[in-house]
Amino acid sequence: MARGCFISTGRSLPAAIERVKLAESLGYESVYVTHIAGRESLTVLTAYALATGRIRLGTGVVPIYTRTPATMAQTAATLDELSDGRLTLGLGVSHRPVVEGWHGQTIDRPVAEMREYAMIVRAILRGEDPPSGHKWQTGFHLISDGFLAELTAVGDEGQLLAGVERYRDAGAGSPCIGPIPGTDFEATLRAGAA
Repeated sequence: MARGCFISTGRSLPAAIERVKLAESLGYESVYVTHIAGRESLTVLTAYALATGRIRLGTGVVPIYTRTPATMAQTAATLDELSDGRLTLGLGVSHRPVVEGWHGQTIDRPVAEMREYAMIVRAILRGEDPPSGHKWQTGFHLISDGFLAELTAVGDEGQLLAGVERYRDAGAGSPCIGPIPGTDFEATLRAGAA
């Protein structure tokens, strides 16, 4: 069974980087960070990527309302390339105090919005036309030489994990896309209350 851990930055990013290097030396397969009131998770993972060479890097999870799907795809593609394909992107809805209080966005239809966001990000990473959306609409495409071929493989292997917590007001379960690397859990996109 694969071993993974969450390593937050705490008060010191340099100390956290040392803990990640230790986890890698001890044989941990993956390390995850949260996206909460502290350092920005994808930037932290960039620092972890530059200090390590093997351990997988993941978010658990980045709220979808903090950036557009196009920006999320660009960031994920860049970090995945920088880390030599070690990124596992965890996406989530978050909750109203964060989304509305911190980011000035609204959660209107969380299950449908999560599904839409994840499908747009996945299409961009695969080099496909993004599907038209209700909340998010984009015609963005990544432009790079040879980059999309590598990202297509990442998308096919399910390195994008998108989840939605159970919302009492939505009455739906957790739609996910792809397997969680290093686990036996195989998730599929399930339609929920929209």
